[in-house]
Amino acid sequence: MLNLAGVPTQLVFGVEPTIAVKGVYAQITNLCAGDLEIALLLAIILATWDRSWRKRLWGCLFGLVLILVANPIRIFTVLAIGYYTDWAWADFTHNILFRLMLIIIIVVYYFLWYVKYDRIKKFFKGV
Repeated sequence: MLNLAGVPTQLVFGVEPTIAVKGVYAQITNLCAGDLEIALLLAIILATWDRSWRKRLWGCLFGLVLILVANPIRIFTVLAIGYYTDWAWADFTHNILFRLMLIIIIVVYYFLWYVKYDRIKKFFKGV
């Protein structure tokens, strides 16, 4: 995605995968993969005792997909901000905005799954 956006990159494989952009080496760790967010969301959904196991498993599946799609976009955005503006902005975006964004994604997804599940299911059956 970075190369398509005109950001020259170099992949470096050591202990952890690293992307080099404009002389800055960004390590892609387990935290970047959203491991904690995935564990948190799955735990919340699985602990929702008033939903059937089937609904909980579907909720886990779609939540997992959501986080796995959101994280590469997050990584791309941070590195593109660093390349096109300033690494201080990229650092702020990474440490503050995107951590907050992931929490908001988890809360909104859980709300939609818990409160709106039946309405969403009916909508897609009617399409």
